[in-house]
Amino acid sequence: MLLTGEENKSNGFTLFLMNIDKVEVQVILEKDERYIYPLEWQTSNLVLLESFYKVDSNGRLEYSGEKYKLNLTTNEIYKLESP
Repeated sequence: MLLTGEENKSNGFTLFLMNIDKVEVQVILEKDERYIYPLEWQTSNLVLLESFYKVDSNGRLEYSGEKYKLNLTTNEIYKLESP
């Protein structure tokens, strides 16, 4: 199960991975300004993410819509480029 949660601080978004069987929580991203959330599981270790908002230079949120893939084996996030 993939969970997301916004920090009470103004400096970003935290993305967590929760293993219900082992009762473990793993931080994937911490205080990230892209406000990334999960869209769908693509394989057992690959999750499609979208950045709904990002923080601009004035500290305001602006729509982003960028898509990423999260590799749960390596915890690396790759930006998907549009054709």
